[in-house]
Amino acid sequence: MIRSAVGAAVVLIIICWCSAAMGKVYIDIDAPAFQQFPIAIQDFTVMDGRVDANGNAAWFADELGRLMTLTGFFRVIDRAAFLEDPAAAGITAPEISFGDWLSIGADFLVKGGFELGDSGLSSEFRLFDVVRGTLIIGKKYWGRSEDRKIMVMKFAEEILLALTGERGVFNTKIAFVAKRGDISNIYTVTFDGSDVQQVTDYNTLTLLPRWSPDGGMLSFISYITNNSDSYIINIATKELRVLTNFTGLNMPSDWSSDGRRILAVLSRDGTNDIYEINIATGHTRRLSRGPSIDVSPSWSPD
Repeated sequence: MIRSAVGAAVVLIIICWCSAAMGKVYIDIDAPAFQQFPIAIQDFTVMDGRVDANGNAAWFADELGRLMTLTGFFRVIDRAAFLEDPAAAGITAPEISFGDWLSIGADFLVKGGFELGDSGLSSEFRLFDVVRGTLIIGKKYWGRSEDRKIMVMKFAEEILLALTGERGVFNTKIAFVAKRGDISNIYTVTFDGSDVQQVTDYNTLTLLPRWSPDGGMLSFISYITNNSDSYIINIATKELRVLTNFTGLNMPSDWSSDGRRILAVLSRDGTNDIYEINIATGHTRRLSRGPSIDVSPSWSPD
């Protein structure tokens, strides 16, 4: 189960530079003849002149390149092929030798810089159209030094949005179940397989996680009371509440788009039928009736 828009606002975006070309879709990822687009990502500049003791200049470029590769849309050009003198290169269009980037086959170019001081980390990212020699989008972020990965992920999403018209999966998490023996628990993990977090630990079977629309909660089944009761947990606080605990099956399914209701399959009346549950009050409304087994309900878009 994948959920987008996950995570607290730990990075403040304070500046955005956008060219007049914003709004144009550069890459049609659905085109039958789609091919990966070559993108060059240069080592970042240490903007305050300090010694880069932590290797951030190369790290920013490497991490952004890794994310671009994961999309499957881009071919990241090896930095060994770069012709532009990094010592003389700037991060604004008038300072860039776009001919050098064209000659190595780059369609797009990312440049950036950072300052790391006592007050925290600030970073600048700029995406250029090499053919036109123009800025597509630029962003500046402020945060803590440990927020550098979030900064890169945010700009990676900006690249996807600017070039394809669609946001990427960089700010998403996956909820999954891992089972050992007779015990299973729910975990979350970021889209790239990093930062695994255990959500539940009830020493029993816990199954079928479903994200709330805002990514702040999960619904699931657990046999804490030796019955298949349904629960909701707040991801941030780990606060747990019972959703339904009727005798028999209590299986939460799809959340409504406003996060106020959830569809569930309950066997409270002797057969598996579909119910609508009000999250705030716990009130249930039966939607299907009959001797058949009704499961896996989903809301229509409206």
